[in-house]
Amino acid sequence: MMIHHYSTPDEMQNTIDAYLNKCEANHKPPTVSGLAYTLGFLSRNEILNYNGQKVSSTLIKRALLMIETYVEECLFDKDKHKGALFSLRCSYGWNDKNVNMYKPVEQTIIVNDVKKP
Repeated sequence: MMIHHYSTPDEMQNTIDAYLNKCEANHKPPTVSGLAYTLGFLSRNEILNYNGQKVSSTLIKRALLMIETYVEECLFDKDKHKGALFSLRCSYGWNDKNVNMYKPVEQTIIVNDVKKP
């Protein structure tokens, strides 16, 4: 893994901000690959699996969350929703299967006051 070594967290944050601002100014969507390239990673997977120093890891996770937010908002655009869904599935583990997260709990009721006939 090759990542540019930043002197301070602010330097890394400035690099992230510059990338996001450049995307906005050029009317281009921010991407995981673009962020990875900007920060000096060698692949998209490296940035998704990065567990470096706590501060830099937090900055990267927040930047990835900003990109995920942008992509999630594209779900509401009829021209972009298919690409957005693909990106969310591949990069963020989204799943559109109907999964029941809540399973019914079986209950046993014990009655002690039963009158015999």
